[in-house]
Amino acid sequence: MDYFHVAPIKLSKGSVIEPGNYGRIINQYVLNSGVPANGYTLARETLLESVRATKYVDKPSRLTSAFVFDDPHVAVQQVQNGVLQNTSIVYRVKILNERGGMHRAGFNLINFPPEGTTFRPYYLSVAEKYWQGEAIEIAEMLVDSPLEIIEVVYMPT
Repeated sequence: MDYFHVAPIKLSKGSVIEPGNYGRIINQYVLNSGVPANGYTLARETLLESVRATKYVDKPSRLTSAFVFDDPHVAVQQVQNGVLQNTSIVYRVKILNERGGMHRAGFNLINFPPEGTTFRPYYLSVAEKYWQGEAIEIAEMLVDSPLEIIEVVYMPT
């Protein structure tokens, strides 16, 4: 099966993307950086990880995984629509550790809650859906494995 990874940097064929880069970035967030989304992202990921660690321990952590899509058109659409960084490149990748954990979840669930929403109850509900693999409109896979770049599928001009 083909998988597709979105990254904001240009990588060569054969390059290896190690899992856990997203968690590394999250762990480096500075709350006074003038980026209000950092606090939201930290709170969201903390709740998601808390639910996973207590109820879904068999699922790979978002903080130590690599992320892939199983549909190249969906990956490109997320870049073109600005959901993911609009300068990102979409790569076809190979999962190097086929025995690593994998979880299919709803990328569509990882968004800002509607205005006026009480954050914690909302995201606890989202976390349940995410870890149960429910309400998937746009599928993402968490992979506990390095990814090898096979080819560029899309590069914005």
